[in-house]
Amino acid sequence: MVNKKQTLDLHAMSKQSKALNEHIDVLEKQLAKYLHEKLDTQTRLEQVELALAEMSDRYTVIRNEHKALQETNTFLDKKVRDLSQENHVFLASLMDLKEKQIEKYNEAHELYKEVESMRMKLEFANLPPEALKNINEIMSMSVMSGIQEEGG
Repeated sequence: MVNKKQTLDLHAMSKQSKALNEHIDVLEKQLAKYLHEKLDTQTRLEQVELALAEMSDRYTVIRNEHKALQETNTFLDKKVRDLSQENHVFLASLMDLKEKQIEKYNEAHELYKEVESMRMKLEFANLPPEALKNINEIMSMSVMSGIQEEGG
């Protein structure tokens, strides 16, 4: 009986061993699958970390460029304000000079008219009386025709 019992036990143990071996095979397959997934996940994590580091570097470059552009913009804004103010001063100065120039032209024109009037007086003074009479007649006729045209 011992043999039969031992045989049965041995047979039961063999079945149990076979079941355990099958279970170990399943577990090993699952472990291999999980290890493969872990490796894939680690690879993806490394890729994400690398991409994140690259993005961080790009962000730093862009932030530095933005800061430089802001500083440039601030400088250019100040330059525009300064040039506008300088332009305003120059324009005011130019207008002042132009007004003085106009005054000088007016003074020169008045002086010219005075000199011309004096010259005409001198010329008339040297004319014979008969010529002066003719000029006066022409002048009065010219004035009369002008009055008639205005009234007419």
